[in-house]
Amino acid sequence: MNRTIKILLTVFCLLASTNFGFAMREGYGEYEIDLQGELKPIGRSQTDPITASVDVANLYVDFHADLGSLTITISSATGAVVHTENTVAYANDGVQISLSNLPSGNYLVVFSNAQGSLMGKFSI
Repeated sequence: MNRTIKILLTVFCLLASTNFGFAMREGYGEYEIDLQGELKPIGRSQTDPITASVDVANLYVDFHADLGSLTITISSATGAVVHTENTVAYANDGVQISLSNLPSGNYLVVFSNAQGSLMGKFSI
């Protein structure tokens, strides 16, 4: 899993010099983050297991399937990990992560567990 995160961070850093693929925000609205990758839920699910959105101060994560133990990692454009947390993800649950202490810039969020990972880029 650490190797996968390192590879994703390397790709992210290579793309960080452009705005390609980043959720660009105008004003203070909330914008959905386009998540890429594969994260298999525990049991059956017909929907995306996670949706995420961001506004000027928070990252909002909604779980639509049971995912078990899940690590959420946020990295800056330089690849520095600025936030990491472990949680247990249940369907119809979610988390809110404060971004208010982070400077404006481009970031990568990675959701990972033993069944795979999803990643998405966003700007604040």
